[in-house]
Amino acid sequence: MNALRKIWFLSPIIVAAGLLVGCDSRNSAPAQTAASSSSPLPAVSETEPPPPQIAGAQEKGQASLTRNFYFVFDGSGSMGENCGGDRVSKIVGAKKALKQFMRIVPTNCDLGLFVFDVHGIREVVPLAPDNRDQFLDAVDEIHPSGGTPLGEAIEFGVARLAEQRNRQLGYGDFRLVVVTDGEANGKVSLSRAAEFAQAKGIPIYTIGLCIGHDHELRKSSVSYRAANSIGDLQKGLEETLGETEAFDAASFDEAKSK
Repeated sequence: MNALRKIWFLSPIIVAAGLLVGCDSRNSAPAQTAASSSSPLPAVSETEPPPPQIAGAQEKGQASLTRNFYFVFDGSGSMGENCGGDRVSKIVGAKKALKQFMRIVPTNCDLGLFVFDVHGIREVVPLAPDNRDQFLDAVDEIHPSGGTPLGEAIEFGVARLAEQRNRQLGYGDFRLVVVTDGEANGKVSLSRAAEFAQAKGIPIYTIGLCIGHDHELRKSSVSYRAANSIGDLQKGLEETLGETEAFDAASFDEAKSK
């Protein structure tokens, strides 16, 4: 009986001791975590390459109604030849027509330019605002030579316009304008490039200089203009701009008269 009384008397003390041990063990875990978090992190090498971009990731942007014209300008060797009864070569006439066209393009448009010529295939003017002078200077530097990699050029321009559309959250106007005098002979077929443009929802506007109505791009262009002279090329460029829904026809006629 005395033994039972001792056990009954000691049991509250044993239970309390157990509770205190439990509290200590719970409180010790955060302390260990804090200690580990305060330890220095491993240094990152400054030469380590940045992580790759996630496929499909979009840059942050904002809604904008800005109109975007991305030009693919053919500077292949055949552009050094004359067109029809023109006294100047196609490249000289095309440069002049494009410069005249820039005079009537609204100043609030984004412009981009991709060329292939004696210097290779490349983007010479990234799609951006307030770059008209840069655009005109780049046109002056085009010199004819080489083949006609239209497929590669179109895919590149379409990708640039699609990126810009994402930045504008789907608003605005986006057009790829192709000025060429020959059939494509690059590594990328025109059919593949056209499918890419269709998948991205980017319309192609083509002006075929002295190649008639049978160019392959006619099947995949929203607008195809057969230019049999430099004058026709100028009209084709003007029509491309005039077809822009947001363009004021009155302003267009006023600009032409200057």
